Amino acid sequence: MTSFILALMLTAMMLGVPILLSIALVSFVGIAGTPDLVLPFFAQKMFSQVDTYSLLAMPYFILAGSIMTAAGISKQLVDFSRALVGYLRAGLAHASIVASMVLSGVSGSSTADASAIGSIILPTMKQAGYKPGFAAALVGTAGTMGAIIPPSMVMVIYGAIAQVSIGGLFLGGIIPGILIGLFLMATVKLFTYHPAFPELREVTGRFELCALWHAVRTAWTGLLAPLIIVGGILSGVFTATEAGVVACAYALIVGFFVSKKGSSGSRVGDLVDFRAPAACM
Repeated sequence: MTSFILALMLTAMMLGVPILLSIALVSFVGIAGTPDLVLPFFAQKMFSQVDTYSLLAMPYFILAGSIMTAAGISKQLVDFSRALVGYLRAGLAHASIVASMVLSGVSGSSTADASAIGSIILPTMKQAGYKPGFAAALVGTAGTMGAIIPPSMVMVIYGAIAQVSIGGLFLGGIIPGILIGLFLMATVKLFTYHPAFPELREVTGRFELCALWHAVRTAWTGLLAPLIIVGGILSGVFTATEAGVVACAYALIVGFFVSKKGSSGSRVGDLVDFRAPAACM
């Protein structure tokens, strides 16, 4: 029976049936082919799996990430990342990785992370001479940290279905997510020695403490968001679902009263040049 169901699911997927419908089809066939189960059990089980309080966290985190992106926080995080690691070889590549790590703690989605960072930093990487394929692959790979660094939508779904502590999953994803980011930066460092990527060997500036301080003052709202969300869950102040509501409220406050005031006069996509003396004043 198990082999037949697996073969049926693979056949449906190869015929072009969406994965979700393929899984639903084989589940229905499996329940219908089991004499001890009745067909109404299929509908009951289907609705009971999604009738979970923890799953309410997903739309809240998605909404919070969208609000923060619209408020220009993604651009501020990219500017902060450039000030932090932009002086290294392949500084833009390192900055995209660091920005993805920080934004992952806000959006909780790999797709949202990659699209937000990519729309800002990819045009600049192309202007700097980076190969489009390398830049797109780097941003896409760095975006996968959104599924590991908390708050993660994948962890919320898994915790709700498997009845596992979502806070424990978030705690377990912090160190692996940071390690993935560090190893990605180490990989970029190795590419700087590859003869096919001469553009990665260019150094665009030097470390400026005053420029970093200026970037922190500009992007402190985005840097504080992951600490509030993850810290509140791990400390037991609120649950994962309540953390999504808190994230939305924080995003609205930041978007209306902080970020718009601090980011006026610059368009999204125009990265700050922290080598300019005015940034250190």
